[in-house]
Amino acid sequence: NYSKVEQLLIKYLEVGKPGIEEEAEIRLKLAHAQFMAKKKEKGIENLNKVAGMEGNINPELVAKARLILVKDKHEAYLAIKLTQPFEKTLIDKTALLDDLTRDYMQIAKYKILQAEVFFQMGVTFENFRDSILQAEKPADLSKEELAEYKFLLEEKAYPYEEQAVKAYEKSLKAGRTVKASQEWIENSIARLAVIKPALYKREFLKEKKVESFMIEPEPVILGSSL
Repeated sequence: NYSKVEQLLIKYLEVGKPGIEEEAEIRLKLAHAQFMAKKKEKGIENLNKVAGMEGNINPELVAKARLILVKDKHEAYLAIKLTQPFEKTLIDKTALLDDLTRDYMQIAKYKILQAEVFFQMGVTFENFRDSILQAEKPADLSKEELAEYKFLLEEKAYPYEEQAVKAYEKSLKAGRTVKASQEWIENSIARLAVIKPALYKREFLKEKKVESFMIEPEPVILGSSL
């Protein structure tokens, strides 16, 4: 009964006089209960309060709050399809991609949750690649024009596949460095095996050197030929 949990946590905040560290932990639990009770706005309000305590509490609590806040934006991003008019939906999704990238890089600076952060970035870039490849095609193209259109889309999609691979590799490196939850290591291995099956086998990944990672993708601009 998440509504009951919410009431108990709110009451404790009012009468328990918790210290700032304990208050942050309670507000994280309270936000979770409010999300589950479909009180999203109240949950976001508590997460923002935790994020506002930065510098006065354990950085991990701030990172957790910021990551949950970004997940809501991430879901909205994944829902956007590239439909006609193509240029309009492309601009909208590209703007969200750039926004999410900045948010994730800010959270990654905490280092504590990097394995999860970089995995989510990989999902973000992989989705952008898929969105381009699966974009709604103009209805008036000939067979030859459609083939050329698909080829141009593949060219534009490829750099985002590479960004996804780098992000998943970074997640692996971070997971092994800070001994993060095995979940994110396994998730990244699974995605790499799908994207690059010939290169990213489990045995190979154990020895693979992970290169440094920079995420500064250029906005996708499709030429007038599309």
